[in-house]
Amino acid sequence: MNPIAIEPPVNDRARCCFHRVALFALLVGAAILAAHRAHADPWASPGEIGVRNDIEILVDSGVIDIPVTTWPIPWGAVAHALKRVHPKTLTPLELEAYVRLESHIERVQSGGNHVGYAAALAPGRPSLNWFGQTTRGKEMAAVSDNGTDGILAYRFNVEGVLGSRDHQRGRFDGSYLALALGNWIVSGGEVNDWWGPGWGGSLILGDNSRPPLGVSLTRNVPYRFRTPWLSWLGPWTITFFNDRLDQGPPITHPWLFGERFAFRPFPNLEIGLSRTAIWGGASEPHGLSGFSQILFFHRTGYGSLIGDNRAGLDFRWTFSVGGQPFTLYNQDIAEGLAHELGGLLFLHDFMGQVGLSTWGPVGADGGSYRVFAEYTNTTTGFLSEQGLFYNVAYESGIYLGGYRYRGLVLGYPTDNDSELWTGGVLFEGLGGGTLTFLARHGTLNLGNTQVVSPVGNTYAPVRTAFDEFDVYFRPSFWHRALELGLGVTRWAPTGFPVEIGPDAFIGWRVNFHE
Repeated sequence: MNPIAIEPPVNDRARCCFHRVALFALLVGAAILAAHRAHADPWASPGEIGVRNDIEILVDSGVIDIPVTTWPIPWGAVAHALKRVHPKTLTPLELEAYVRLESHIERVQSGGNHVGYAAALAPGRPSLNWFGQTTRGKEMAAVSDNGTDGILAYRFNVEGVLGSRDHQRGRFDGSYLALALGNWIVSGGEVNDWWGPGWGGSLILGDNSRPPLGVSLTRNVPYRFRTPWLSWLGPWTITFFNDRLDQGPPITHPWLFGERFAFRPFPNLEIGLSRTAIWGGASEPHGLSGFSQILFFHRTGYGSLIGDNRAGLDFRWTFSVGGQPFTLYNQDIAEGLAHELGGLLFLHDFMGQVGLSTWGPVGADGGSYRVFAEYTNTTTGFLSEQGLFYNVAYESGIYLGGYRYRGLVLGYPTDNDSELWTGGVLFEGLGGGTLTFLARHGTLNLGNTQVVSPVGNTYAPVRTAFDEFDVYFRPSFWHRALELGLGVTRWAPTGFPVEIGPDAFIGWRVNFHE
C-alpha cells in the first residue's frame, strides 16, 4: 500500500515548506553517504525518447515482454527481461537496441559518483511538451548528483530557470530518494510520470506540468502471477503515488492520489487502467480517514465520489500487415466518476486519444525509423450522442485550481476543449545520433469560453487555430550531450492578429561518469 500522508495543520504553507526542506535534507545526506559509490537513476524517465524507442522495438518484436506504458520504467524490469535474450538470434535493428539498453543498465550497476551539468536556451514561443521534450523555460542551468548504492538510489538536482510559465526561478525538479524493498521501489521527491501509450501527450498524467512533491510505490520486475487464476494477465506492473498540490483558497494544498495497473495478457497486447483523485484540504475529508475514503471509492450522501476523480482505460496492440509492423493505441479518460446503478462504479464525460505507429530498419548498421500519428480530443462528451461539454475537462466543482499544478494541467498539454493531430518521425542510430521531426495541427479552446480565472484553458484563453513544426537533432559526439532544435509556430486566436514565428532550442547535458 502507498505510504499515507497526513493532513497538515492550519499553517499549510509553513508545513509544506518544512516537508520540502526535510526531504531535500535527506537527499543531501544520502548523497554524502553514497559518495563515490553511486551511479545513475534506477529507472528510465519520461523524455528519454531513444530509450523508449529501443524498449518498444524489443517488446514489439517479441524479444522481451514487459509493460511499456507506465513511466518511469524501472531498469530492473528491463534488466530481468534482457537476461533471457540471446544476442546472436537478433536482427541488426534488435541487436543495436539491445546493446544500447545493456549499456544503460551497466552504468546503473557499475557504481561511482554521478555528477552532471545541464543548460538550455529556448527562445520563442514555448512549444507544447511531448514525450521527447520537457523544456519549461527560456533559459535553464542545472547541476545534479545522483546514483545507486545497493538498495538506495538518489538524485539531488538544482535548477535555475528564467522565462517559465510559473515564474519560479529556483527548482529541485527531478530530485528524489528511492529505496528498493524486495520487488518494490519506494521513493519520495519530484519525479514526472507518464501514463499511457501516446507520444504527443497523456490525457491523465504526462510531463506538461512540473512534478509535484510526493511519495510513490512501484513494482520493480513485472513477474507473472503463479496462480492459474491470474497467470493469464501476463507480466504486470502497478504503481501508487500521493503528491502535494499547491492550490490556494478556499481549499488549500490538497493531495493528488494516483494508481495505475498495466498488464500484457498476450505478447502483442498491453492494457492499462489508471485513476487519479484530488482529495483533502480544508473542509474536505483528510488524514487517514480521508485517504481510506479515496482509496476505496467512498461516496457522499448525494451519490458522488469523495474528492475529484478521473479514471480510464488504454491499450496498445501490435500487429503486422504484409510484413510491416504496426502498433495501434488508444486512451480514454473519464472526467467524472460516480456511484450509480445500485452501487456500481460509473464513468462518464470521456476524453480520447487514438494513434498508430510503425517502425523498421534504416541501413545495414542497426539504424531505425519510427513514424507515429495520433489524434487527441480533450473535450468531454466528444463521442457521446449528447454532444460536447465545454469547460468540464480538467476542471473541478470542489477545488478551485482544477486538475493542475502551478497553473499547468497535469494531463494533456493543450488543456481542455482542444483537438490536435500530432505526427512524428524519429531516426535513431544514424551515425550514432538521433533526428526527430514533429508536426502538430489543431484547434485549442474549441468552445471559445473560459471558466473563471485563474483556471480555464491555460494555454489558449480563446479559440485558437494552432500549427507547429519542430526538428530536433542530437549528434553522436560528446556522448549525445548536445541537442539542437528549430521550429515554427502559427498561432491564430479568434479576434486577435495571427502570429507566425520561429522557436529554437539548444540543450547541453553532461554526466561526468561517461
